[in-house]
Amino acid sequence: MDPHMIGGGQGFNRIFGLTGGHADPKSPESRRLGCPVRSCPDRVRQADPLTYVGAGTPPMLILYGRQDLLVPYRQSELLAQGLGRAGASGVLYTLPWGLHGDWNEFLISPALQRDATRQVIGGGAVRPAESASPNRQTITDFFRGMTAARP
Repeated sequence: MDPHMIGGGQGFNRIFGLTGGHADPKSPESRRLGCPVRSCPDRVRQADPLTYVGAGTPPMLILYGRQDLLVPYRQSELLAQGLGRAGASGVLYTLPWGLHGDWNEFLISPALQRDATRQVIGGGAVRPAESASPNRQTITDFFRGMTAARP
């Protein structure tokens, strides 16, 4: 993830008191896995959501802020692409001004919604981005759609 971090990961390192980014033995990922991420590829694979993506994966709603200092935006793109390749479905909302974990603000702040886009995932692909304005109804509609799609 480090090559895709905003500002070369300096913000991430500052927040967590690190020098080695996500690969640092004291990073949240390394601590969660119980080993430095570069030394335990099997555990990393088990923790990677893409390991479990398949045609039967439930639809995913991804809301992602491009200004996230903790997890690079590229991770949302990889997840969307993996879902598309596997024949799964979902939607990726990208908020260019959003930070990490701002999902509630994503849904109510016009400033964060400015220039937002939506990409529908399905049919083996991720469709091109289109303008969007995600709000709380977006979440309700997503879950209602999932329920309606069930047999």
